[in-house]
Amino acid sequence: MPNTPTNIKFNYEYRDAGGNRKGGSIILECSDTDIKIKRTESKIRRYLFDEEFFYPYKLSIPLIHFANWDQMLDHDWYRFENLELTEEQITDPRSFNDFLSDLKKLAKQPPIFSKPIYLKST
Repeated sequence: MPNTPTNIKFNYEYRDAGGNRKGGSIILECSDTDIKIKRTESKIRRYLFDEEFFYPYKLSIPLIHFANWDQMLDHDWYRFENLELTEEQITDPRSFNDFLSDLKKLAKQPPIFSKPIYLKST
């Protein structure tokens, strides 16, 4: 039986100001067939702020905000949930090692927005 490539699924979630949750994931190619999931998750957590949050914009991760996103109430970061091995199709062009490199460099950097817009109350 030929070896089937094993990929890695990076699972994350968005929780809005009302506590509603929405999950997402990306699947990356992983050439390390002996990867230790728990050890790698611990490594990832060191790259995140408060060991669980990251800015998806900086990492080119698909956005999963709710349609009724309110920039005055809701935040713009996601929470890392876990990793899992999978044989599902790759959804991100980066290798897992390249993704880890991006995560280390960019995960804690807040997105750069233009000046905030303040609405006048009537």
